[in-house]
Amino acid sequence: MLILSKAKITVGGPGEVIVEGAWAEHRARIADFVGALGIEQGSVRLRFGSVVFSREIPEAKHQRFRNFLVNECPVRR
Repeated sequence: MLILSKAKITVGGPGEVIVEGAWAEHRARIADFVGALGIEQGSVRLRFGSVVFSREIPEAKHQRFRNFLVNECPVRR
């Protein structure tokens, strides 16, 4: 359920990726990318135009993930 967020990605384990909201149409592409990054836990939200990461996602991967979302999975306004 989305509250205050326009989109959300939840990773619950290896291969378990849930995509909600504005990013839902890019579900397969996002799941492949998350697997390639090696992220096994965490969440990413689009809140008020900013990408917000949970602390489970390593900070070293934030910029690469953000670039992927902006360039490959654009959100229509």
